Parts: sequence; structure tokens; C-alpha cells
Amino acid sequence: MSLTAALMNAHASIFDVSRRVSTVASNITHADDPNYVRRIAVNNVANSNNAYATQRAAAPQMELMRRESMTSSSGAELTAEKMEQLSRLLGNAEGTTSGLMKGLQSSMELYAASPADTALAESVVGKAEQLSTTIRSNAKSLHGFAHVVGSEIGDEAAKLQQLLSDFANVNKTIVSGQTIGQDVSDALDQRSRILNEMSAIVPVSQIDRENGDMMLLTGNGVTLFDKVPRDVTAVIDSADSSRNAVYIDGIAMRVPADGESAAANGRLSALLNMSQQTIPTALRELDEMARGLIVTFGESDPSAALPDMAGLFTWNGGPDISAIASHVPSMALSLSVNPAFLSSQGGSAAALRDGGANGASYLANTNGYASYSDRLEAVVSAFDTPFAFDAAAAGGPTRSLMDFALSTESNMETARVAAADTALRASALTTSLTERFSNTVNVNLDEEIALLVDLQNSYEASSRIVSVVDEMLAQLFQATG
Repeated sequence: MSLTAALMNAHASIFDVSRRVSTVASNITHADDPNYVRRIAVNNVANSNNAYATQRAAAPQMELMRRESMTSSSGAELTAEKMEQLSRLLGNAEGTTSGLMKGLQSSMELYAASPADTALAESVVGKAEQLSTTIRSNAKSLHGFAHVVGSEIGDEAAKLQQLLSDFANVNKTIVSGQTIGQDVSDALDQRSRILNEMSAIVPVSQIDRENGDMMLLTGNGVTLFDKVPRDVTAVIDSADSSRNAVYIDGIAMRVPADGESAAANGRLSALLNMSQQTIPTALRELDEMARGLIVTFGESDPSAALPDMAGLFTWNGGPDISAIASHVPSMALSLSVNPAFLSSQGGSAAALRDGGANGASYLANTNGYASYSDRLEAVVSAFDTPFAFDAAAAGGPTRSLMDFALSTESNMETARVAAADTALRASALTTSLTERFSNTVNVNLDEEIALLVDLQNSYEASSRIVSVVDEMLAQLFQATG
């Protein structure tokens, strides 16, 4: 090899080392950035005008698996969070409503055993006030919770729309850059980050096209992006959360009815399931609990000539209860104790024993016996007698009033525990896949520093060659002087 050739090779090696050092330095600088993919300096044999290029480390199948896992874990974690909030809101873990109902039942049993004791009568009315206040408060809290979830649905839809807009911009940069041979590694990192954020909201599948272009679809095949972002619109019904919906490219999102499947489809699906299924079911159960109490404590005309009327419990649609054989929407919101039983409002708790809260025609204890207990014993028995609850209520359809209260709380608590367990497993899988993906494509400082040491040695070796060749050429020139 001639001295000139040796010198040219040494200079080329120094240039190559310099370029690789720059790539390694960039990797080390971004070592703490989870969205940064390790760069690799390579020879660009496809482009003679640019003999060197930078590639990104890649693990496409693992990246897709990780993204799918992120969709499931994001939805599951949000579902678990909402179920925990709902349980605390309704006091289901502590059995608040069933506990108050049990207390009312016990008070009624004591009063039925001593019907002449007015203090026991007042105790029953007091327990009834506590129970009706709790049910009414829970219904109001549920409506408030529904508004919060509706707002979050709108926020997630708006975030998805913004991410699609961001995706359009960075996708355009990638396509135009790859068309002219530019390094678009930073843009590719940015696009991957956007896809990850989208995947937390809805399932995203991609179709790769020429020059790095992408088309995006939802898990159900609805177009999210094809050259331009598609519209994402949330329709929120403040009066009825079950009518909340999200439209992507004009098509309503289909949400699985069961919570676990809905959660597996991301945050939007989880919120829509909560809005369309969980909250309406909980509200229906409260309404049915209110209806059960109103009917159980209702008054009947002994002659059966007049309609049944509200007794101890009533609502803003009372007092006639003859037409409430099925679910009455929003009944729980106005459940209250009938003023006819409140001494503070001129009523009498003795009407529990005697009847007559709705007039003389409804008086059962016509002789005014202090020991009369027929009505009280009938109500006590009714607590454990099957009642025709609405079939759509998770606590029903045919259970006793006490069993219905216990069942609704138990079902909610079971769903909460299951959601927490699903979230834990989904999160663990995502963490595992993220770690594997990171080990494959992200920066490993130890490896980069070791590579930097090797490059330093290569640089020093090439520098020595340049020095030796320079000395030899100087001696040659001097000799030929």
C-alpha cells in the first residue's frame, strides 16, 4: 500500500470514528429519555453521495405487543380507579346502605314486640330518615360522578383529536425527509411517542406505507388517520349518562358491555362503559331500593276500594303507589320520610302502627288498641319476603328487600376487586414488555461507554498512522530535496 493510500485510509477512519463518537454522544445525552431510541451509525451503501447514515434500533413486533399491552393496562387502571371512587362514594365497602336498612329492620322488630312504646316508634322514624337521606345522597353523588365521567370522556376525545393532529405533522415530516434521504430519527421517536399516547386512549393498529407513511385504524377497523386526521367527537348527555357517546370519523365507538372487555380497549372505552353501564345500573338499583321501601311501608285501604298510598317513605311522585310496579327513574333522588310520621311537622310516628297517614279510610287500628301490631309485623315480614325488583338491576330481580341491598353492595365490591386485580395483572405485563423493549432499543449506558472507549482507541491508532505517514513523507521529501 502506498503512503498516500495509507494516509487517506487513516483520515477516513478518523472521520468515521468522529461520526460514530457523535452518535454515541447523542445516545448518552438521551439515556434518560424513555422515548429516545438508540442510534446506530452505519455505512449507507444505497446512497453514494452520503456514504454514512444513522439508523434507529428496532424491535417492531415487540413494540406492537407493548403498545397493545399499554391499551389494556391504561383502560384497566382507569377502570380500577373509577370503581374505587364509586365504592367510596356509595360506602359499599363498609355496607353503609345495607347496614342502615338492617338497623331499620331491627327497630321495626323491637317496635312490633312493644307497639305501645312511642319511643320505639320514634326510633323507627329516625332510622328511616337516616336511610332515606343516605339513598338520596348516594343518588345525587352518582349523578355528580356521571358528570365528572362525562367531562373526562370529552377530555379524552379532545386529547385524541390533538394527538391525531400532532401525528399528521410529524408523519408529514417523516415522509418528506425520507423522500430526500434526510435523517428523520428524531421525528420517528416523536411519532412513536404519539402512537403510545394514542394507544392508551383507544386501540391503534398501523398500516406502513412508502417513505415511512402510516395509516392508523382503531381496533374495530375505523379509520383514525389516512393522509389527514379523522374527526373525533364526544356527545355528552348531562341528563342521561347512558346516552354518552364518542364518534370517530362519524362512527360511534362500540363499547363492550362487560367492564373487563371494555377496559381492554383503552381509556375511552373504559369511561364509556362506566358511563353507559356501571353508573346507570347503580342509579337503577338505588331507584329500586327506594321503590322497595316505599311499597313495603305503603298503606292500603282495608276495604280495598282505594289505591295503595305511600306510608313511611314517599317521593315527589307520591302518594299514590298503585302505578309503580316497575322501575321509576330518579325515584331515589327524592326519597324521603312522609311528613305524616314526623312529629316535628305535626305528624305522628304512631301511624306506623295504626295506619291512617293518608286519611281515615287507611286506618287499620280502628279501635285504637295500644297493643295492635298487625301492620308492624307485616312490614317486618316484608323485609325478608321476595319483591319483584327490576330485572335490569344487578341486585334483582326477585329478592327480599334486605337481600337486594346486600346484593347490590356485594356485586359492586366484587366488581371493584376484580377491576383492581385486572389492573394489577395488566400493569405487570406492560411493565415487563416495556422493560424488554427498553433493553432492546433504548440506550444502555454501559454499552455506550464501552463503545466510546473502543472508538477512542481506534481514533488514537488512526492518529498514530497519520503521524507516522507524515514523518515518512517529510523524510522522503527531504531525501529527494
